Amino acid sequence: YFKSLDYTSPTIQSRILALQEDATSLKRTTTPTVSWLEDFLSWASRDSRYNGTSLDTDGYFSDSSQFYTALGNFLADPSYSYHNDNLRFNDDGGIKTSKINAWHKKVESTEEKVLAMIELRKECGDTQLSPKPFPYTFAYVYIEQFVIIYWELVLNLILSLVACAFVSLFVLHHPGVVFLLIMIVALIDIDLLGSIYFWGLDINSITTIDLVMAVGLVIDYVAHIMHYYLHQDAKVSDRDTRVINAMAEVGPSVLSGCATTFIGILPLVFAKSEIFRVFFRMFFNIIVYATIHGLVLCPVVLRYQVVHQSVKEPIGKKHLPTTSFQSHSSVNPPRHHVTPPSTTHPQPGTRHISCRRARRRARREAHGCREFSLRQRRLEPLIELW
Repeated sequence: YFKSLDYTSPTIQSRILALQEDATSLKRTTTPTVSWLEDFLSWASRDSRYNGTSLDTDGYFSDSSQFYTALGNFLADPSYSYHNDNLRFNDDGGIKTSKINAWHKKVESTEEKVLAMIELRKECGDTQLSPKPFPYTFAYVYIEQFVIIYWELVLNLILSLVACAFVSLFVLHHPGVVFLLIMIVALIDIDLLGSIYFWGLDINSITTIDLVMAVGLVIDYVAHIMHYYLHQDAKVSDRDTRVINAMAEVGPSVLSGCATTFIGILPLVFAKSEIFRVFFRMFFNIIVYATIHGLVLCPVVLRYQVVHQSVKEPIGKKHLPTTSFQSHSSVNPPRHHVTPPSTTHPQPGTRHISCRRARRRARREAHGCREFSLRQRRLEPLIELW
């Protein structure tokens, strides 16, 4: 595409045709081209009105006063009327924009498509025309993504892992375990990259979105197991026992989450759209790799992770009240300090009244403790279940 050029200048005409020749000589561009300027100069050289008077020795149209008149006659010729689609005119009759059609050779791989677009852009950028022409086709809208998609994928994966590590540090409270968590999530994404090749897919916008989404999805499976491992009873120092207890507590829930997620995406198998089918393949791999890494690899890694004590109280016990359940006879009412009466001028009966009040208060508090103990016994099964 060309814009805002002085087409009446032989120099501009020669530079346009030189760019046309250079573009068609590229490795991934084919000939012939549909060039209105080349056809116009060829037509003028055969027309007696302009041959020998308006053309210079190199065959370029040098008579600027006759250029647009000759161009109008050229476009009015039925043999060349299709070039009207390649020109747009200003209100004053000058050429506003124009285009020359060329074709790329048939290329299959994504890399070849990107190179074909880049080399043609470079050729247009190296020309001496000002303003610079630019190549465009509708396919470039999709090919454009492949120019930056690899670096964008790497950048987004790194940022996602950093964000997950930052948040997990506040949940797990153990830098070593957080590091293992991020390493396992990174391994899952590496496995997904390998699956893209075996599925015969490309790194495109759909697979890139799935790869970035996978970071947030698979961390859920792994983080739960690590979280329960760290919150085992601090008295249990044996790592095998801690891993077994953690898997017994949260393993079934993680496996159930994997199964329900797979059921949720199962209808996509019957989709006719390629987008949904790619989405199903990626999510299927995400679920499989997350299950294997979360339920198989993660416990083995935790087995060799040195954690001497729990970072918090065991899950399910930290919110339980510490009130002991005692029998009625074992409840000792709290002793209250009774201020002795003044020895200067004691009032009659003051000491006895104070003692009676203290005993009544103690009996009421002891009765309240027994009632609380009974209520706590009734709630104990519900608390343990919770």
